[in-house]
Amino acid sequence: MKYDLKKHELLGILVGNTLKFDSDELPDNEPMGVSFDEIKKKMKCDMIELNLIASELYVNKEIEFYDNEIKGMCCIHNGKVSFSTNKYKNRYYDRVRDYVKFIFQLLIPALSLIVAIIALKYSAQNKETTQQIQELKEKTDIMQSELSSHAKEIQSIRETIFLNDSLINN
Repeated sequence: MKYDLKKHELLGILVGNTLKFDSDELPDNEPMGVSFDEIKKKMKCDMIELNLIASELYVNKEIEFYDNEIKGMCCIHNGKVSFSTNKYKNRYYDRVRDYVKFIFQLLIPALSLIVAIIALKYSAQNKETTQQIQELKEKTDIMQSELSSHAKEIQSIRETIFLNDSLINN
């Protein structure tokens, strides 16, 4: 995937030199192609990596190997078109976008599942809590009714004591 950006960089180097050659801006003794050593130096790579980068460009007839005065590469018409339309740079960004899209397509269902599990867990806890609250309310109602009946008993005992006390004192 990184090689697409390197291909664009290689095309940039070669196109720049080719355009200078086509417009007669290069000195008479300077060739149209760019030497392998100069390309490796500018791209900070070795010959094996350079061959990997250049292989698709060569197959697509965007570059040619140059062996006239120097050994290197030169850009041809298809290479200029690919460079000016950012073919390889766009392909790199398309792949990055597709990769990010793929990651989100995996993450969204996974996150949805996690949220659903958490919601179910809290729902079950809420049902359990609601049931416990209901049981406590029922116990409280029973205790209140018992307390009410005890209060009535106490009131009747009080009335009895008061009645007996008033009969004794008279």
